[in-house]
Amino acid sequence: MTITDISDEIISALLTLAPSIDPTKAVLEIDPVSIEFANILAEPSGLSVIEFIQDNFKDGKISILIPNKCPNKKEIERMIYSLHSQGKKEKLSFLLDVYNFFWVMHSDIETSMLFDCLEKIEKSKAIISKKTVLSICSECISDTNANPCCVSIDQNIFEINDCSIHENIGAILRYNHHLEIYVKSQLNKIGIKTIGWEKERFGREICTSVTYQIDGEPVEVDTIGISTPLAVLLIEVKTAKNTSMNEIRKTENKFESLISRINKISNRTIPFLKIFITSGDFDPNLPLKAYHRKDWDFIDRSMIAKINEEFVKIKKSL
Repeated sequence: MTITDISDEIISALLTLAPSIDPTKAVLEIDPVSIEFANILAEPSGLSVIEFIQDNFKDGKISILIPNKCPNKKEIERMIYSLHSQGKKEKLSFLLDVYNFFWVMHSDIETSMLFDCLEKIEKSKAIISKKTVLSICSECISDTNANPCCVSIDQNIFEINDCSIHENIGAILRYNHHLEIYVKSQLNKIGIKTIGWEKERFGREICTSVTYQIDGEPVEVDTIGISTPLAVLLIEVKTAKNTSMNEIRKTENKFESLISRINKISNRTIPFLKIFITSGDFDPNLPLKAYHRKDWDFIDRSMIAKINEEFVKIKKSL
């Protein structure tokens, strides 16, 4: 019997557990705008920038300020001092917001890395419109562009654009669905098939946030993958600052009940690997070696940008 045949058996076993999906999340999962935005997590500063945008949405802000070039701290400070002296409060506020983003909130991240990430977002379909809210010459600190230095050297002009964000981006951030979409994308990228449902309804299989019925109880699994060599990957995805031991135990119990049912229905002992992914950190008391012996892997925020490399390591270890 081939791996494909066994994979079909696994899918058939899962089908008996009445898989159901959230239609709202399903639409977002296959939306090209959502996928492109979620894959920003592969950027070195992608997670931090997306968390910043997410916090903006929570505060009711549906746009983000993006400069036209990588800002220089000393130049920005000089501009802030000048606009403050001139009493130009509105324009000053935009500069202060940019300064706060680059050198207060993300002081531990290189300015160029943050800017590169913002630039990719600005060029993506996530941005539906933008307007220039500040244009200032870094040479003469004029916001009227009236002096020769303002027009003779384009690189002197520093602009800040207020970029409006697509409503679907707001939706995936409200649902904390961006990390799941990213995980699915990266699994598929290295050849791990993710199990999905309701292709006839949505045109593509829906593979995230699927709820199965086990002994009459709903059990949600964020993603299930099938790898070669044959192994089933059960994946839990959390967007939380800290993941407690209790949360891991709850996930372990959920996965074990699903594994038991699949093996019983298929009448096989199929190898399973359990993966817990978080955009935050794990409880420092987590006994990693003990969980590794039980076929667990853990991916925290430090690994998110290079998660495909982690998946490759996992795949090679099977």
